[in-house]
Amino acid sequence: MNATEKNINLASLPEKPGVYIMYNQENTVIYIGKAINLKNRVRSYFQNRDQGEKVRAMVYNIDHYDYIVTDNEVEALILESTLIKKFKPKYNILLKDDRELPYIKITLKDKYPKILPCRKMIKDGSKYYGPFPTMSSMYEVKALVERMFPVKSCDVPVYKDKPCLYYHLKQCLAPCISWVSTEEHRKMVNEVGLFLEGKAGNSVEKLTLDMEKAAERQDFERAATLRDLVKSLVRYMEKQKIVTDPGVDQDIIGTYVENDIICCEIFQVRNGKLIGKIDFNYEYNENIPLEEFISTFITNYYQKTENLPLEVIVEKEPLDFEIIEAWLSEKKGKKVRINQPYKGRKKELMELVIKNAMAFMDRLKSDHSFNVSRTGVIELKKYLNMNVMPRKIEGFDISHTQGTNTVSSMVVFENGKPKKSEYRKFKINFSEGEPNDYASMYEVIYRRYKRVLMEGLEQPDLILIDGGKGQLSSAIKALDDLSYPYKAVIGLAKRLEEVFIPDSKTPIILKDNSYALILLQQVRDEAHRFAIDFHRKLRGQKMTKSFLDDISGIGSVRKKKLMETFGSMDKISKASLNDLVNIGKLPKNIAEELHTKFAESRT
Repeated sequence: MNATEKNINLASLPEKPGVYIMYNQENTVIYIGKAINLKNRVRSYFQNRDQGEKVRAMVYNIDHYDYIVTDNEVEALILESTLIKKFKPKYNILLKDDRELPYIKITLKDKYPKILPCRKMIKDGSKYYGPFPTMSSMYEVKALVERMFPVKSCDVPVYKDKPCLYYHLKQCLAPCISWVSTEEHRKMVNEVGLFLEGKAGNSVEKLTLDMEKAAERQDFERAATLRDLVKSLVRYMEKQKIVTDPGVDQDIIGTYVENDIICCEIFQVRNGKLIGKIDFNYEYNENIPLEEFISTFITNYYQKTENLPLEVIVEKEPLDFEIIEAWLSEKKGKKVRINQPYKGRKKELMELVIKNAMAFMDRLKSDHSFNVSRTGVIELKKYLNMNVMPRKIEGFDISHTQGTNTVSSMVVFENGKPKKSEYRKFKINFSEGEPNDYASMYEVIYRRYKRVLMEGLEQPDLILIDGGKGQLSSAIKALDDLSYPYKAVIGLAKRLEEVFIPDSKTPIILKDNSYALILLQQVRDEAHRFAIDFHRKLRGQKMTKSFLDDISGIGSVRKKKLMETFGSMDKISKASLNDLVNIGKLPKNIAEELHTKFAESRT
């Protein structure tokens, strides 16, 4: 299908760098791309018939387009990445990774810089080192830094006029009471920075020279401290594996693909030594060229780190690698090269990285939680005959006591894992004393998705209702009354674990050991737990109000002390009269009134 058949005007496109945005008939963004020349790039989609399956499908669904001109191709690269994260277009590679990789942060703007752990880089004048593969590995390196360098520091001094224990343990220079000059402290912090950059050898040379000078002026205590520090650095350097020539800074990126999953491995080489490796995994369609994946991965990864090498070695040259090279070079302030090795030592290193990516895949396949979260999502798409992968699932449950204190919970699973920041609780407004799960389910679904429509919130791929046909029918009616464009809604009945779908009399029975069923059970059970917790909390609050607040002589202070002493309203209700007086410290007349009221409530 060409542009004329689609009635798309290409003549007005500028011959400038920028970003183009493709829309379908529903005005939904389906693809975002960058271009050195917008006119040539966009026209190529409609004029080049020798395209892959993915591009043909995307072009078929294009209804209209828009574009944003930028000053240069590097700006286009960053804008493209930002817009993809915002709109999540169907035909772009979406590298969903919920990890926030840890860093070590040095607060260079402070008079006495601190060394802190963090998960996010912000532009606050600090220097960030990493990323590290896990929090534990980051803390391990941070602990090593604190053993080798006297970097311990506190915002508020323990004592006003003398140092704390850390100073006497030689783990701190006492900057909190200004026992060290800013110049000497910053010099030490610079040594920490060199160490974290993998340049411990430079630190050894400088510290050895300082040690010799300290010995010459007979400052033997300082010389001994420096000697111990040098020994620690040498031992650490001996543990690092030499993989190439000294002075070489490289990141080596290799991949391995199996069963719609791609494992990506990064070897971080600094000063010729392997200082760390990081692994990632994503959903992957083998119809997507590896060059396109690597282009997206490099852009995403290096947006989150400042620790750039001078060379990035890849198994396939990424798309628009000249633009990515220019961006990396601008970010580092030095020329950064992207190379695909064909022979020699770099090719051997690439093969080693790919072997590690394969080993990571083997670990994932043996991980039960991974199989439930990732394979379960893939199986659900197949069993429910969905058009999209159910990456985002919202699950609902109702909880009440004979129709009183009726509440509902909504839990969210993203990529098969709980996303607790998006959990929601609802107090049901349906009339108290009439237990009606169908009406309650209608209310919560109507309220939730009315808000989704009004506020333009992200829509789930799958809505899971805890219950059978009745609860599912109530949910569908609420969605239809809203004209909500839902993708898939199912009910999960607990008795036989039957999966009910709209407009079908026969439920789907999933295999007991299928990852799809296990995932649905996890969503359902989590929604049930969350609803029960909320219900108990409300019931406890109501009991507290009805029993304690109605008794004269028990005000907010006494009520608080009673709850702190006994731990819960249930324990207060079961306490003896003597306990209320002796342990609860209530006057006898008030204790008798409370004890009588509880006794009457149980009859």
